[in-house]
Amino acid sequence: MSYCAISKNDALRRQLDSLDKQQLEILIKSYIYGEEEGFGHELVVIAWKESNFGKYPMNLEDGRYGSFGPYHVLLEHSMKRHKMHGTWNKSRLAERHLSDVEFSAKDALTVWKAFYIRNKNTSNQSYRTFAMYNAGVAGIKNAAGKKYADDANQRLLVLKDWIIKNDIINRVIEPARKVIANSPKHSVKEYRDLKTLRMPIKKE
Repeated sequence: MSYCAISKNDALRRQLDSLDKQQLEILIKSYIYGEEEGFGHELVVIAWKESNFGKYPMNLEDGRYGSFGPYHVLLEHSMKRHKMHGTWNKSRLAERHLSDVEFSAKDALTVWKAFYIRNKNTSNQSYRTFAMYNAGVAGIKNAAGKKYADDANQRLLVLKDWIIKNDIINRVIEPARKVIANSPKHSVKEYRDLKTLRMPIKKE
């Protein structure tokens, strides 16, 4: 591994170590909702790349109507999936993606799974699917799609290592999963056992 790759890995790990409470909540929910479909790590990476875990939840220049939510779901395509039309419904759906992580996660997973199935008999299935999430069916044939997949794949490896080394599943994910299961719309901000990660999180 090159020095540049090691340096970037260190920078990515520092990003994960310094998440604020809102970003951490998006990470937790992304893993839990994604894991239900077998793509916990992948959905976390999408939230990380697209919005920095909800820090930048919209891109008005993305596609025809912009993209919204932690996973920057294209509003134009989301409207078609939900059979919604008109300006009022467009605003309503955009707000739903911004305010409801579970809804937005499930919509993003619909896109991901469609591309994942499309890459079923290929090597590096997740890598190719990351490219399509960014560039559509052109995937890795598109320069931007390939660049996106390269970066996403590196983040995926760093994320998996970070989760294992910091025991995130047992210390953070599982307790949060119980909170969500008991009250689907409940915030997971109450659970902040993160002292060993050196994150600036306190119980509210």
